[in-house]
Amino acid sequence: YFKSKNCVREVKAAVQKEKPITVIFESDENLENVRVINDMKNECIQYLPEEFNYIFAEEPILWLNSSLHFTIESMKMTVSSLLQKLPYYEKHPILLHKGLTIDNKLSPVEVVAPLEILVCDANEGAYA
Repeated sequence: YFKSKNCVREVKAAVQKEKPITVIFESDENLENVRVINDMKNECIQYLPEEFNYIFAEEPILWLNSSLHFTIESMKMTVSSLLQKLPYYEKHPILLHKGLTIDNKLSPVEVVAPLEILVCDANEGAYA
């Protein structure tokens, strides 16, 4: 997770600029979530020891994409975590009190301008 030089560079820049970090992970059906999180934390300690507490200030979010319902719930958890850290919602937290609603329809998004996606060959799984 944290072995990538790009990941290390991006995390250090986010910490330096005090940007919020939300850790999201996927778990293999054969692995316990605790094991996956522990592996991530051990790797983080190895590559980003000074940033560890900042990165894991909150519990990581399990991304579930086995069905539309679980994907929507994972999306709501992720967006909620990010919104709570924005200055506007820090001042008006009651606006998020009822939670988020996402339509049960997820559909492809149309890109209306040229889009260039960059990946690093050194990142395992970058082309997945």
